Amino acid sequence: MKVLLIGPNYFNYVRSIAAALEKINITVNVQCYGNAYDSCSYWQKRLDCCGIINVKEEHVSDWNRHILEISAAFQPDICIICNGTIMSSKTLQILKNNGVKLVLWLLDGIKRNSELEKNLSFYDRCFVYDVLDIDLITRQYQIPCSQVLSSYDSAIYYPEEQSRDIDISFVGKPTKKRLQILKHVAEYALTHNRKFVVYGNFWGKHIWKKLQFKLKYSPLDKYAINTMINPESVAQLYRRTKICLNIHIAEHDGLNPRTFEILGTKSFVLVDDKAELKQHFEIGKHLVVFNDKKDLIEKIEYYLENTDLRENIAADGQAFVTNQYDMDSTVRKVWNLIVQ
Repeated sequence: MKVLLIGPNYFNYVRSIAAALEKINITVNVQCYGNAYDSCSYWQKRLDCCGIINVKEEHVSDWNRHILEISAAFQPDICIICNGTIMSSKTLQILKNNGVKLVLWLLDGIKRNSELEKNLSFYDRCFVYDVLDIDLITRQYQIPCSQVLSSYDSAIYYPEEQSRDIDISFVGKPTKKRLQILKHVAEYALTHNRKFVVYGNFWGKHIWKKLQFKLKYSPLDKYAINTMINPESVAQLYRRTKICLNIHIAEHDGLNPRTFEILGTKSFVLVDDKAELKQHFEIGKHLVVFNDKKDLIEKIEYYLENTDLRENIAADGQAFVTNQYDMDSTVRKVWNLIVQ
C-alpha cells in the first residue's frame, strides 16, 4: 500500500505521522509545504502588497502542479492530506479520477480553516481535531468522520533526567488570549524572582514592533524570546522546566498537542481548563488546570513550592499517555479506520 502524505511544514507533525505509517509497513511519500511568503524577497512582498503580483496564488498554483507530478510518478493508493487548505478542487478531482482514496486529517479546527469547506465533498474519509466539526462534516457532506486527539511523537518527546533550572515556560503562537495571560505570569515572575522563559514569534524582525510589544505587554518583553524553536529544542525546554504552561487558542474547542507533548517528557502541565480535558485525563492526578489569572498564579506558587507532588503528577501523566496518546498508537487507529 502506498500513501502520498501532504501537509504543512510546522512542528514536525506531518513527518511524525509519516514515520508512524512506515512502522506499519506503509510506503510513504511525504510532501510538506511552507508559508507562501517565507521564500519571498522584500520586493516581491512589496509588489504583492500593491496588488501587482499575488504571491499566495502563485505559491498555491505551483504546489498543486508539483503534487500532480509527484502523484503521477508515485501512483499512490491513498492520499492523506493534513489540513488541506492549499489543495485546489482541480487537483483533488484529478486524484479522485485516478482512483486515489482521499483522506482529510485536520490538525486544526474548521473555524480556522473555513476555506476547506468548498472542497470537503471530494474526500472519502475525514479525521478531525475538534469534535464539534464532526456534525458539520457528517450532516452536510455525508462523509465518514472521526475525532483524532492530538498526539505526541515519542521519538522527540521522551523523559530524560535533567536539572529543572527553569521555573515556568511556554512555547506557542502569540494570540491575544495567550499574551494577556503570559503578561500576568511575567508580572508574577518579576516580583517573585522566578525564571520564566517564553518562545514565540512576538515581533518578527521589526524594531518598531518590539517597542510596540514592550509598551503593551511589559514586563513580558523581559522573558519573551522572539523566535520559534524546533520540536527537539521544545522537548529539551520542557525537560528543564518545573511548570510547563499550555494555553489553548480561543477559537479551538479541541485539545492542542502541547499537553500530550509536555506529558511525554515527564514534565508537569498547567493548562487552561477545557471540558474535553476531563473526558481523557484525571485532573489533579495526570495534570492540573487553571480557571482564571488569579487561579493560575496561585497554582504556580503552590506547585513550585511542592516539588514532590508536582513530580508525582508529572510521572503519573507520562505513564498515562504512553502507548495511548503517542503518534504510533494514533496512526494505527487512523489507519485501521481508513482501510476497514
